[in-house]
Amino acid sequence: MLTETHIWPEPPPRHARLSERKVLRRRRTIDVLAMVAVVAVATGAAYLLGPFQPGAEVAASSAVVGGGEAAAGGSGAQGSGAGAGGSAPGDSGARTDPQDPAGTDELAGNVPGTGASAPGSPGAFTGDAGSDAATGEMGVAPTATADDGTSTPAPDATAGTCPEADQVWSAENGHLDSSELAAIPFAPEHSVRADVVDGLVALNDAYAAQFGANMIINSAYRSYEEQEALYDPSSDTAAPPGCSNHGTGLAIDIGGGVESFGSAEYDWLKANAEGHGWVHPPFAEPDGRNPEPWHWQSVQAPNSY
Repeated sequence: MLTETHIWPEPPPRHARLSERKVLRRRRTIDVLAMVAVVAVATGAAYLLGPFQPGAEVAASSAVVGGGEAAAGGSGAQGSGAGAGGSAPGDSGARTDPQDPAGTDELAGNVPGTGASAPGSPGAFTGDAGSDAATGEMGVAPTATADDGTSTPAPDATAGTCPEADQVWSAENGHLDSSELAAIPFAPEHSVRADVVDGLVALNDAYAAQFGANMIINSAYRSYEEQEALYDPSSDTAAPPGCSNHGTGLAIDIGGGVESFGSAEYDWLKANAEGHGWVHPPFAEPDGRNPEPWHWQSVQAPNSY
């Protein structure tokens, strides 16, 4: 009896072929997942180290993606294609700003994606020492930013103080608008506050009738900068900027004999000036803290009595 001889080996059973395909799919899936995990880890590391190593993020991302694609390619053509597609979700290049490829926002202390300065960073505002507020002029006081992100107001330069009890600091001192001032008619190079000029003119008329000449005005209103130039902390000659009644437009310095205690001109003014709204203040008296016979001021000045 003839037996049937098979020239070709019989194919493996169908269930065996299905098992082999499942094994290949699993291998490819594992390769792709491994590559994605490596890219994700590298991207996270580059994100954290990016502010300290400019360009490291881009370099690390390129190296990892290139290596991952090569690794995925080893598992076959289909695995390579899957690896290339899988690199997109973890690609750190998606975080790179086209206007800031090297991550300079982080280096400058800016919060990524906001353009704002991070607390305590070099870009945070800490106040300009040369600002108007720092010099005691009108302005907004600067703030200092702490490491925890809270803002602490700097010493309030807009609420200044004066060294003497009878001196009154004012933000407007030395900053009067020209509309608030009036030139002294008999000394037009000097100005006082507009609401006191009439009394000064009347006083000068009476003085001229007595002595045959106008009062000599050596100083009247002073700007903040002028007072600042005169002020010497080691001397009592001029008050600090912001504290002098010259800055309010309510004080004058008179010459022509008035600058001497006991002179006829000084004694006449002592007897007649108050009737026209002007006085010699206590601090400038012979027994005052700063004897100045030439310094006279409007009764509206805060320390006139």
